Amino acid sequence: TGGVVDVNGGLITTLTSWNEALPDSVRGVLRNGTEVDRQDVFVNEGLEFVLHHPDKAATLFARKMRTFWWRIDSDPNDYSPVASAAYEIVYRIELALALVGLVVIWRGSSAGVAAIDREAGAIVLGTMVAVSLLQSAFYVQGRHRFLVEPILLIFTATGLTWLGTRWTHRSDAAR
Repeated sequence: TGGVVDVNGGLITTLTSWNEALPDSVRGVLRNGTEVDRQDVFVNEGLEFVLHHPDKAATLFARKMRTFWWRIDSDPNDYSPVASAAYEIVYRIELALALVGLVVIWRGSSAGVAAIDREAGAIVLGTMVAVSLLQSAFYVQGRHRFLVEPILLIFTATGLTWLGTRWTHRSDAAR
């Protein structure tokens, strides 16, 4: 499904041989296979799916990227609903400020940003995009976004600083 549940609504975080949503090869290796056997079967199943259903694979990957960057679909047992809702609000504010910061960095010298800052910003952004692509390809739960959030804060701080400066200049001009 591109999330933490299988097509029958069962949590995929608990792979068991009795889960009928799983292919027979996976169910068999879960019953009797070693870790190496499991890896081989999972890789083969994944490749078969991508080769035979590239449209579905692309759709699931896009859904996982959306989960990574926008909405975390976590196991309800992992976090309380209140904590999840509070985190979503804080994260979306963080993301909005980061987008402002990214624009400020990209605008360059007109915003008082040196070319070296743009280059550093591009490297940081590239790192975040690479992590999101890899995490979305190989993992399912949105909590893996936590890896890029400290990096995202660089852009968030830039956006917040720029907005604060604009607010201060506006206040000074009003006096």
